[in-house]
Amino acid sequence: MQLNKFIFLKQNTGEKLFDWLVAFFLAWTMTFIFDASLAFEATHVAGGDMVAHPWIAHSLKTALEEGRFWGWNHGWFAGFPFLYFYFYPIYFIAVCLNAFGIPEPIAYKVTVLGVILSLPVIYYLTARKWLKLPLALLFTVLGIAIFFHEFGSFAGGNFKSVLAGQVSHQLGLIAMAGIFAYLCSNNLHSPIYKLLYAIAILSHVYSALFSTLIIGLYGLSYWFEKKSFVDAFQKMRGSILIIFLCSFWWLPFLYYRNNTVTPLNQTVVNWDEVTRLLQLDSPLHLFLYLGSLLLLATNIIRKKASCFEISLVLLTILTIIGMMFSRGTPILHVRLPPEIYLMTLMVFVMQLHRLMSNEDIQWIILAPLSFLLLQSLIPSKALDQTLPAFARNSLKEVPRWWQWNMSGIEKKQNHQDVAGVWQALKSISDPEGRVVVEFAHYNRFGSDRIFEMTPYFTNKPIMEGLLHESSSSYPAYFYISLYINPKTWWPGFPVNFPPVNIKRGIELFSLYNVKYFVAHTDQVKASLIQQGYDAIYKNNTFTLFHINPNSRIASILNGELPKMEAESPLLESVLGLPMSLDHRIELKRASKNRPHSLKQVLVIGANQSLIPLDGEWSHNGQVYTVFDTGAQKGNPKRILFKIPYFPNWQTDTGDAIRLITPNLMLVETEQKRFSIFFQTGIVEKISLLLSLIALIFLIAECVIRKDEKKSRG
Repeated sequence: MQLNKFIFLKQNTGEKLFDWLVAFFLAWTMTFIFDASLAFEATHVAGGDMVAHPWIAHSLKTALEEGRFWGWNHGWFAGFPFLYFYFYPIYFIAVCLNAFGIPEPIAYKVTVLGVILSLPVIYYLTARKWLKLPLALLFTVLGIAIFFHEFGSFAGGNFKSVLAGQVSHQLGLIAMAGIFAYLCSNNLHSPIYKLLYAIAILSHVYSALFSTLIIGLYGLSYWFEKKSFVDAFQKMRGSILIIFLCSFWWLPFLYYRNNTVTPLNQTVVNWDEVTRLLQLDSPLHLFLYLGSLLLLATNIIRKKASCFEISLVLLTILTIIGMMFSRGTPILHVRLPPEIYLMTLMVFVMQLHRLMSNEDIQWIILAPLSFLLLQSLIPSKALDQTLPAFARNSLKEVPRWWQWNMSGIEKKQNHQDVAGVWQALKSISDPEGRVVVEFAHYNRFGSDRIFEMTPYFTNKPIMEGLLHESSSSYPAYFYISLYINPKTWWPGFPVNFPPVNIKRGIELFSLYNVKYFVAHTDQVKASLIQQGYDAIYKNNTFTLFHINPNSRIASILNGELPKMEAESPLLESVLGLPMSLDHRIELKRASKNRPHSLKQVLVIGANQSLIPLDGEWSHNGQVYTVFDTGAQKGNPKRILFKIPYFPNWQTDTGDAIRLITPNLMLVETEQKRFSIFFQTGIVEKISLLLSLIALIFLIAECVIRKDEKKSRG
C-alpha cells in the first residue's frame, strides 16, 4: 500500500504536510516520557555539569553586549579564555530567547528541551529526503531508542548525558544525522545542509571532526566515481565554504590548544573497556552492529554497495580501533562511542534501503518493527508482557533524571542553605576575591557541583568549575583541596596525595587569591575556627570564612626564581606538585632534543616571598591595573599575577608576560604603574576575516542559485 495511492497525498504539498505531522507526533510522543512543562518554570537547572552552563550563556550575553567576541572570563578556575574552547550554538540560542523577553533560566531550559525534541524532527524530515516513509520512520525510532538508552551520563549522545551537560554534543550529533541524509540524497547545495554542517562544527569538537570526515569520504567517493576533480570541487564547494565560515571557532581552538591542559588519565583502554562503551551487552546495539555488517556483506556480494558506504564502515571500524590507543585523557575514548552508534545506524539504514527498496515490503516488515521500538519507550502494559525482553520498556531513570534536573535548584531540599551562602557572598564588596567551597557531595541540593553556579548568582569567581580542559589551574585546585578533604576528586595523573593539613590547604589557596572559603564538614569548620579565621556567615549546613584578607591579584615576587624547561610547559607546571606550589618556577618550552619533565626536578633553597599590591579590574574584567609596583628605572620588580597564563595577555608598557608555575603570570618591569590587558591576537583576526569572506561567498552562491531557478522557471 503505497502512500501515493492516497488522494490527499498526491500533491507534493500534501506529502510534506503529512511528514510534518509525523515529525510532530514523534516529538509529542517523547514528551510522555518526561514532564516537558518543567522547562517553562523559572528555576535553574540542577544536575551534573549542566548546573554551570547558564553562566556561559550569561557571559556570552554580556560579551556580545560589550561588542566582544572573545575575552577572559573570571568565573572558574582562576579564569579561562572565554569561548575559545567551548561551543557556541546552545548558548547563542539561549541568549536570543532571552533577548525576546524570556527569563534567562527558562531560556536555557527551553533550549535544552528544544534540542531533545528536535531529534525526531530532524532525523525524520531529513531522512524523508531520500527514504520512503517506513524506513525513514525506522531510522528515526532507532535514533530515539539510542538516545533514551540507559547508559552513563559522561559520554554524550543520550538523554542522561544531555542532562549532565552534554547538550552541545547532542546537538552536533543531531546535525550529523541531518547531514547524512543530504549526502545520501546528493543535495549538498541545500541551505539546510549547510546550516546543519555549521551546527555540527560549532556544537562539539567530535561532531565537527566526524561530520567533516564523513563529508570528506563522500567527496573522495564522488571524485573516484566521476573521475573529475572539477565536478568534485563543484559538489563540495558549499561544504568547504562552511568550514571557512566556522573558522572563527576552530582556527583559534587549534592554534591555542598548546596553551591549555587536558587531564592525564591512567585508564587502561583495553578490549573490556571498548566492549563496555560499545554496549555489546545491549540487544539494541548488537542488532545494529551485526545487522549493518550482515547487510553490507549482502550488498557487496550483490555489487550494490558504493565506495562511500564501504568507506563509512571502515571509518567506524578505525574509530573503534582508535579507542584502544586513546591514552592520556579521560575525555577522548569515552566520547567516541556516540559517533560510532550514529555511524553504525547510518550504515544499517543505508544498506537496508539498498536491500529492501520495495515500499510494500517496507510497510510489512519495517513499520511493525518501528512500532515495537516505540512501544519499548512508551509501553502498553498489556502488550509489553507479550514482547521479547529487548522490546520491553527499558526506561527506568529517565523520568527521574528529568524531574531532578529541570525542577531546579530552588526546589531542592534545604536549598535555602545554598541560597544563603550566595546571598552572603553577593553582599560582600570585593571585586578581586575568589571563593572556594569544600569539595563534598551536595546532591540533596541538586548536584555535588551546585556551587559552580556561584558566579551566576553572586558575580564572585570560584576556583572550582566547568571547562577542565580549558584551564590548567584545575589540578592545583584539586590537589590543594586534598589537604582539606581527602575525598576530593582527583583528575587522574599520578601524584603522591598529601596528608590532611587544613591550615596548609587554606594557605595554599591564597596563591590563587582565594579570600572566601565555604566549609561543609564539622571537622573543617572546627579547624578554621580554632585557627582564628573569621566566620562571616553560617547556617545549618555551611559556614563562610574570610581566610586571606590581605591577598591581592598582583604581588611583588622577592627571592630566587628558578628556571626550568619543559616539553609541555602547562602540563608540566601541574605535574610538579607539590614543589610548584611551594615555589614559583619560571617555565620555558624545551627544544625537542632537550625535553625535561618538571616532576623530576627538586627545587631546593628558593627563598621567596609575595608582597601584595593594590590594583583594580576594569568594568569588563579584561584589564587589570597595578597602581604602584615599587619599581623605578634601574630597579625593576617582578610582579606576579594570580591569573592563569594565556598568550593573549599583554602589558601596556611592552614588558613581556612570562609563564610561572602553577600556570600563573609574571611581568618584570621598571614602570611604577602599568596594566595587563586581554586582547585578541592575529589568529582571531584572520579567522574572523575568513569567516566573513566565506559568508559573502555563501550569500553570493545563494543569490546565483536563486536566479538560476527563476530563469529555469
